[in-house]
Amino acid sequence: MDKKIINQPFKQLRLTGNGQPEDVVELHEGVITSLGPNEVLVEMEAAPIHISDFMLVGGIYGVKPSFPAPLGAEGVGRIIDVGSGHVTEYLGKRVIILPYYEQGTWATHLVAPVKNLVIVDEGIEATQLAQLTINAVTAFLTILDYSELKPGDWIGQTAANSAVGQYVIGLAKINGWKTLNIVRRAESAEFVRSIGGDEVVIIGDDLGTEIEKALDGKQLDHVLDTVGGTTIGTIAGFLKSRGSIVGYSSESGQTPIIRPLDLFYRRLHYHGFWVIDWFRITPKERIDNLIQHLSGLVGTGRLSATVGGTFSIEKYQEAFQAAKKPGRPGKYFFTFNH
Repeated sequence: MDKKIINQPFKQLRLTGNGQPEDVVELHEGVITSLGPNEVLVEMEAAPIHISDFMLVGGIYGVKPSFPAPLGAEGVGRIIDVGSGHVTEYLGKRVIILPYYEQGTWATHLVAPVKNLVIVDEGIEATQLAQLTINAVTAFLTILDYSELKPGDWIGQTAANSAVGQYVIGLAKINGWKTLNIVRRAESAEFVRSIGGDEVVIIGDDLGTEIEKALDGKQLDHVLDTVGGTTIGTIAGFLKSRGSIVGYSSESGQTPIIRPLDLFYRRLHYHGFWVIDWFRITPKERIDNLIQHLSGLVGTGRLSATVGGTFSIEKYQEAFQAAKKPGRPGKYFFTFNH
Protein backbone atom coordinates (compact mmCIF):
# COMPACT_ATOMS: atom_id res chain seq x y z
CA MET A 1 0.00 0.00 0.00
CA ASP A 2 1.31 3.47 -0.88
CA LYS A 3 2.33 6.00 1.69
CA LYS A 4 0.19 9.08 2.21
CA ILE A 5 2.07 12.28 1.43
CA ILE A 6 1.71 15.04 4.05
CA ASN A 7 3.52 18.25 5.04
CA GLN A 8 3.60 18.68 8.83
CA PRO A 9 6.30 20.84 10.46
CA PHE A 10 7.37 19.58 13.90
CA LYS A 11 9.81 20.15 16.76
CA GLN A 12 11.40 17.29 18.64
CA LEU A 13 14.04 16.80 21.33
CA ARG A 14 16.75 14.40 20.24
CA LEU A 15 19.67 12.66 21.94
CA THR A 16 23.00 13.04 20.13
CA GLY A 17 25.07 10.84 22.47
CA ASN A 18 25.35 9.80 26.10
CA GLY A 19 26.23 12.38 28.74
CA GLN A 20 24.65 15.22 30.69
CA PRO A 21 21.29 16.41 29.28
CA GLU A 22 22.51 19.99 28.79
CA ASP A 23 25.32 18.68 26.58
CA VAL A 24 23.74 15.93 24.49
CA VAL A 25 20.06 16.91 23.98
CA GLU A 26 19.16 19.22 21.10
CA LEU A 27 15.97 20.70 19.66
CA HIS A 28 15.41 19.43 16.14
CA GLU A 29 13.01 21.06 13.67
CA GLY A 30 11.81 19.26 10.59
CA VAL A 31 8.86 18.26 8.44
CA ILE A 32 6.92 14.99 8.53
CA THR A 33 6.37 14.12 4.88
CA SER A 34 4.46 10.84 4.83
CA LEU A 35 2.34 8.31 6.73
CA GLY A 36 2.65 4.61 6.06
CA PRO A 37 -0.07 1.95 6.22
CA ASN A 38 -1.66 1.80 9.68
CA GLU A 39 0.28 4.86 10.82
CA VAL A 40 -1.23 8.03 12.23
CA LEU A 41 -0.09 11.59 12.87
CA VAL A 42 -0.43 12.63 16.52
CA GLU A 43 -0.48 16.24 17.70
CA MET A 44 0.91 16.06 21.24
CA GLU A 45 -0.72 17.57 24.32
CA ALA A 46 1.66 16.61 27.13
CA ALA A 47 4.64 14.34 27.87
CA PRO A 48 6.33 13.76 31.25
CA ILE A 49 10.00 13.98 32.19
CA HIS A 50 11.05 10.88 34.15
CA ILE A 51 14.17 10.02 36.15
CA SER A 52 14.51 7.10 33.74
CA ASP A 53 14.80 9.59 30.86
CA PHE A 54 17.92 11.02 32.47
CA MET A 55 19.23 7.49 32.97
CA LEU A 56 18.72 6.83 29.25
CA VAL A 57 20.50 10.08 28.38
CA GLY A 58 23.39 9.03 30.63
CA GLY A 59 23.61 5.58 29.04
CA ILE A 60 22.64 3.60 32.17
CA TYR A 61 19.08 2.59 31.25
CA GLY A 62 17.74 -0.65 29.80
CA VAL A 63 17.05 1.04 26.45
CA LYS A 64 20.14 1.72 24.32
CA PRO A 65 19.12 3.84 21.29
CA SER A 66 21.07 4.60 18.16
CA PHE A 67 21.96 8.27 17.68
CA PRO A 68 20.39 10.65 16.98
CA ALA A 69 17.47 9.28 18.98
CA PRO A 70 14.06 10.86 19.67
CA LEU A 71 13.39 11.31 23.39
CA GLY A 72 10.32 10.84 25.58
CA ALA A 73 8.69 7.52 26.46
CA GLU A 74 4.99 8.28 26.91
CA GLY A 75 2.41 11.02 26.54
CA VAL A 76 -1.03 12.00 25.35
CA GLY A 77 -2.17 13.68 22.14
CA ARG A 78 -4.75 13.74 19.36
CA ILE A 79 -4.73 12.06 15.95
CA ILE A 80 -4.97 14.72 13.24
CA ASP A 81 -4.22 12.61 10.15
CA VAL A 82 -4.15 8.94 9.20
CA GLY A 83 -2.37 6.79 6.65
CA SER A 84 -3.84 4.00 4.59
CA GLY A 85 -5.27 0.81 6.04
CA HIS A 86 -7.96 0.33 8.67
CA VAL A 87 -7.11 3.47 10.62
CA THR A 88 -9.67 6.02 9.44
CA GLU A 89 -11.75 5.44 12.59
CA TYR A 90 -8.84 6.83 14.64
CA LEU A 91 -9.04 10.31 13.09
CA GLY A 92 -9.75 12.94 15.74
CA LYS A 93 -9.34 10.51 18.66
CA ARG A 94 -7.44 11.37 21.80
CA VAL A 95 -4.75 8.76 22.48
CA ILE A 96 -2.10 7.70 24.95
CA ILE A 97 1.25 6.77 23.39
CA LEU A 98 2.52 3.53 24.91
CA PRO A 99 6.14 3.53 26.18
CA TYR A 100 7.92 1.45 23.56
CA TYR A 101 10.59 4.13 22.93
CA GLU A 102 9.86 3.91 19.22
CA GLN A 103 8.65 7.42 18.37
CA GLY A 104 9.73 9.95 21.01
CA THR A 105 7.01 11.92 22.78
CA TRP A 106 9.01 15.07 23.53
CA ALA A 107 7.74 16.48 20.25
CA THR A 108 5.01 18.74 18.94
CA HIS A 109 3.95 16.01 16.48
CA LEU A 110 4.88 12.39 15.94
CA VAL A 111 4.09 9.44 13.70
CA ALA A 112 3.07 6.18 15.40
CA PRO A 113 1.58 2.83 14.40
CA VAL A 114 -1.87 2.32 15.86
CA LYS A 115 -0.59 -0.70 17.80
CA ASN A 116 1.38 1.74 19.99
CA LEU A 117 -1.70 3.76 20.96
CA VAL A 118 -4.71 3.47 23.26
CA ILE A 119 -7.78 5.66 22.74
CA VAL A 120 -8.78 7.55 25.91
CA ASP A 121 -11.67 9.74 26.98
CA GLU A 122 -12.01 13.46 26.54
CA GLY A 123 -12.17 15.74 29.56
CA ILE A 124 -9.34 14.19 31.58
CA GLU A 125 -6.48 16.52 32.43
CA ALA A 126 -3.61 15.95 29.99
CA THR A 127 -0.74 15.75 32.49
CA GLN A 128 -2.58 13.06 34.47
CA LEU A 129 -3.09 10.94 31.36
CA ALA A 130 0.43 11.56 30.10
CA GLN A 131 2.12 9.71 33.01
CA LEU A 132 -0.36 6.87 33.22
CA THR A 133 1.48 4.13 31.34
CA ILE A 134 4.69 4.22 33.39
CA ASN A 135 3.84 5.40 36.91
CA ALA A 136 0.24 4.23 37.39
CA VAL A 137 0.80 0.93 35.58
CA THR A 138 3.90 0.27 37.69
CA ALA A 139 1.95 0.90 40.91
CA PHE A 140 -0.89 -1.37 39.82
CA LEU A 141 1.18 -4.29 38.56
CA THR A 142 3.82 -4.34 41.31
CA ILE A 143 0.99 -4.93 43.77
CA LEU A 144 -1.62 -7.00 41.99
CA ASP A 145 0.66 -9.24 39.92
CA TYR A 146 2.70 -10.34 42.95
CA SER A 147 0.35 -10.55 45.95
CA GLU A 148 -3.27 -11.31 46.74
CA LEU A 149 -4.09 -8.63 49.28
CA LYS A 150 -7.23 -8.35 51.37
CA PRO A 151 -8.81 -5.26 52.90
CA GLY A 152 -6.77 -4.31 55.96
CA ASP A 153 -3.49 -5.76 54.63
CA TRP A 154 -0.38 -3.59 54.79
CA ILE A 155 1.86 -2.42 51.93
CA GLY A 156 5.28 -0.97 52.74
CA GLN A 157 6.92 1.31 50.19
CA THR A 158 9.99 3.49 49.80
CA ALA A 159 9.97 6.92 48.10
CA ALA A 160 6.29 7.16 48.96
CA ASN A 161 6.10 10.79 47.79
CA SER A 162 6.99 9.82 44.22
CA ALA A 163 4.37 9.55 41.49
CA VAL A 164 4.34 5.75 41.80
CA GLY A 165 4.06 6.10 45.58
CA GLN A 166 1.09 8.43 45.20
CA TYR A 167 -0.66 5.95 42.92
CA VAL A 168 0.03 3.16 45.44
CA ILE A 169 -1.65 5.22 48.17
CA GLY A 170 -4.58 5.88 45.85
CA LEU A 171 -4.98 2.20 44.97
CA ALA A 172 -4.74 1.30 48.67
CA LYS A 173 -7.57 3.69 49.53
CA ILE A 174 -9.72 2.21 46.75
CA ASN A 175 -9.09 -1.38 47.87
CA GLY A 176 -9.03 -0.94 51.66
CA TRP A 177 -5.32 -1.66 52.09
CA LYS A 178 -3.07 0.19 54.56
CA THR A 179 0.26 1.80 53.67
CA LEU A 180 3.54 2.19 55.54
CA ASN A 181 5.33 4.96 53.69
CA ILE A 182 9.10 5.55 53.88
CA VAL A 183 10.43 8.97 52.84
CA ARG A 184 13.66 10.95 53.20
CA ARG A 185 12.48 14.39 54.30
CA ALA A 186 10.06 15.92 56.80
CA GLU A 187 8.27 17.90 54.07
CA SER A 188 7.78 14.69 52.10
CA ALA A 189 6.30 13.03 55.19
CA GLU A 190 3.83 15.88 55.60
CA PHE A 191 2.82 15.61 51.95
CA VAL A 192 2.31 11.82 52.11
CA ARG A 193 0.10 12.18 55.18
CA SER A 194 -1.94 14.84 53.39
CA ILE A 195 -2.82 12.47 50.53
CA GLY A 196 -3.85 9.61 52.78
CA GLY A 197 -0.72 7.66 53.70
CA ASP A 198 -1.60 5.69 56.85
CA GLU A 199 1.81 5.60 58.52
CA VAL A 200 4.85 7.63 57.49
CA VAL A 201 8.45 7.10 58.62
CA ILE A 202 11.46 9.24 57.74
CA ILE A 203 14.69 7.39 56.91
CA GLY A 204 17.26 7.75 59.69
CA ASP A 205 19.63 5.82 61.93
CA ASP A 206 16.72 4.38 63.92
CA LEU A 207 14.59 3.36 60.91
CA GLY A 208 13.85 -0.11 62.29
CA THR A 209 12.67 1.26 65.63
CA GLU A 210 10.45 3.84 63.92
CA ILE A 211 8.89 1.21 61.65
CA GLU A 212 8.22 -1.02 64.65
CA LYS A 213 6.43 1.85 66.40
CA ALA A 214 4.40 2.70 63.31
CA LEU A 215 3.24 -0.88 62.73
CA ASP A 216 2.52 -1.47 66.44
CA GLY A 217 2.82 -5.25 66.24
CA LYS A 218 1.42 -5.66 62.70
CA GLN A 219 3.33 -7.19 59.79
CA LEU A 220 3.65 -6.01 56.22
CA ASP A 221 1.93 -8.15 53.60
CA HIS A 222 3.72 -6.69 50.56
CA VAL A 223 6.68 -4.35 49.97
CA LEU A 224 7.59 -2.07 47.05
CA ASP A 225 11.07 -0.61 46.67
CA THR A 226 12.62 2.04 44.45
CA VAL A 227 15.59 2.98 46.64
CA GLY A 228 17.72 -0.14 47.13
CA GLY A 229 20.62 -0.35 49.59
CA THR A 230 20.19 -1.25 53.25
CA THR A 231 16.85 0.55 53.61
CA ILE A 232 14.92 -2.23 51.92
CA GLY A 233 16.62 -4.82 54.13
CA THR A 234 15.38 -3.03 57.24
CA ILE A 235 11.83 -2.91 55.87
CA ALA A 236 12.01 -6.58 54.84
CA GLY A 237 12.45 -7.50 58.49
CA PHE A 238 8.80 -6.54 59.02
CA LEU A 239 7.44 -8.47 56.02
CA LYS A 240 5.43 -11.61 56.75
CA SER A 241 6.96 -15.01 55.97
CA ARG A 242 6.81 -15.87 52.25
CA GLY A 243 5.92 -12.28 51.47
CA SER A 244 7.03 -10.50 48.28
CA ILE A 245 9.28 -7.51 47.73
CA VAL A 246 9.06 -5.92 44.28
CA GLY A 247 11.88 -3.62 43.23
CA TYR A 248 11.24 -1.36 40.23
CA SER A 249 14.19 1.06 40.41
CA SER A 250 17.22 1.94 42.56
CA GLU A 251 17.36 5.67 43.16
CA SER A 252 20.34 5.23 45.49
CA GLY A 253 22.24 3.30 42.83
CA GLN A 254 22.93 0.62 45.45
CA THR A 255 22.20 -3.09 45.30
CA PRO A 256 19.22 -4.09 47.51
CA ILE A 257 20.66 -5.66 50.65
CA ILE A 258 18.41 -8.20 52.35
CA ARG A 259 19.59 -10.44 55.18
CA PRO A 260 20.21 -14.00 53.94
CA LEU A 261 18.41 -15.34 57.03
CA ASP A 262 15.26 -13.48 55.96
CA LEU A 263 15.50 -14.98 52.49
CA PHE A 264 16.26 -18.51 53.70
CA TYR A 265 14.25 -19.01 56.87
CA ARG A 266 11.30 -16.72 56.21
CA ARG A 267 11.25 -17.50 52.49
CA LEU A 268 10.92 -13.92 51.35
CA HIS A 269 10.70 -13.36 47.60
CA TYR A 270 12.45 -10.51 45.77
CA HIS A 271 11.15 -9.68 42.29
CA GLY A 272 12.55 -7.21 39.79
CA PHE A 273 10.01 -5.32 37.68
CA TRP A 274 10.51 -3.15 34.59
CA VAL A 275 7.32 -1.70 33.17
CA ILE A 276 8.79 -1.28 29.67
CA ASP A 277 9.42 -5.02 29.48
CA TRP A 278 5.84 -5.67 30.63
CA PHE A 279 4.51 -3.65 27.71
CA ARG A 280 6.77 -5.48 25.28
CA ILE A 281 5.60 -8.97 26.26
CA THR A 282 1.94 -8.37 27.14
CA PRO A 283 -0.93 -8.90 24.65
CA LYS A 284 -2.39 -5.63 23.40
CA GLU A 285 -5.88 -6.53 24.64
CA ARG A 286 -4.67 -6.72 28.24
CA ILE A 287 -2.77 -3.45 27.83
CA ASP A 288 -5.87 -1.72 26.46
CA ASN A 289 -8.04 -3.05 29.28
CA LEU A 290 -5.62 -1.94 32.00
CA ILE A 291 -5.17 1.55 30.50
CA GLN A 292 -8.94 1.96 30.23
CA HIS A 293 -9.37 0.84 33.84
CA LEU A 294 -6.71 3.21 35.17
CA SER A 295 -7.80 6.16 33.03
CA GLY A 296 -11.31 5.66 34.38
CA LEU A 297 -9.98 5.95 37.93
CA VAL A 298 -8.03 9.07 36.95
CA GLY A 299 -11.09 10.53 35.24
CA THR A 300 -13.17 10.19 38.41
CA GLY A 301 -10.40 11.67 40.57
CA ARG A 302 -9.71 8.46 42.48
CA LEU A 303 -6.14 8.27 41.16
CA SER A 304 -3.79 11.19 40.60
CA ALA A 305 -0.22 12.38 41.01
CA THR A 306 1.02 15.89 41.66
CA VAL A 307 2.33 18.06 38.82
CA GLY A 308 5.40 20.13 39.60
CA GLY A 309 5.07 22.34 36.53
CA THR A 310 4.98 22.49 32.75
CA PHE A 311 7.38 23.79 30.12
CA SER A 312 7.28 24.42 26.40
CA ILE A 313 9.62 22.27 24.34
CA GLU A 314 11.77 25.32 23.62
CA LYS A 315 12.43 25.67 27.37
CA TYR A 316 13.89 22.18 27.66
CA GLN A 317 17.04 23.21 29.50
CA GLU A 318 14.99 24.90 32.25
CA ALA A 319 12.69 21.87 32.34
CA PHE A 320 15.62 19.52 32.91
CA GLN A 321 16.99 21.66 35.74
CA ALA A 322 13.60 21.63 37.48
CA ALA A 323 13.05 17.89 36.96
CA LYS A 324 16.48 16.98 38.40
CA LYS A 325 16.07 19.04 41.56
CA PRO A 326 15.88 16.94 44.78
CA GLY A 327 12.63 17.29 46.69
CA ARG A 328 10.80 18.68 43.65
CA PRO A 329 7.05 19.21 44.24
CA GLY A 330 5.98 16.76 41.53
CA LYS A 331 6.74 15.53 38.04
CA TYR A 332 7.44 18.07 35.28
CA PHE A 333 5.97 17.95 31.79
CA PHE A 334 6.37 19.31 28.32
CA THR A 335 3.06 20.71 27.15
CA PHE A 336 2.22 21.78 23.62
CA ASN A 337 -0.08 24.67 22.71
CA HIS A 338 -1.04 24.40 19.06
